[in-house]
Amino acid sequence: FVPKMKKIKKGVILNVASTAGLSPRPKLNWYNASKGWMITATKAMAIELAPYNVRVNAIAPVAGKTPLLKSFMGGNSRKKKQKYLEIFKDHPYVFNLGHGILPETKVEMVYELIEIVRGYK
Repeated sequence: FVPKMKKIKKGVILNVASTAGLSPRPKLNWYNASKGWMITATKAMAIELAPYNVRVNAIAPVAGKTPLLKSFMGGNSRKKKQKYLEIFKDHPYVFNLGHGILPETKVEMVYELIEIVRGYK
């Protein structure tokens, strides 16, 4: 896609990162690193593709309310969940983990950003 965008001198790339790339979380080394890489790659691509009028952005949502988050937090174990909350009590991106961001909300964020970009001239 990028070669075509460069050729027509127009395009938008939207990457999905995570707040874990901005503020790493304990015991998620590879996840943190991959999301940090995505943020850095987005910045580098934005610089490289700007002369071709190709905009590159990323969203960095917080943890999503998915089965993976539940298993990461210890499933239905109240003790494990409390331990997890204790680890993150001073984390700058802590939110009420009982009401994590829904995947649908992330999709809505993407659509909103697309609409903003669409109106950008």
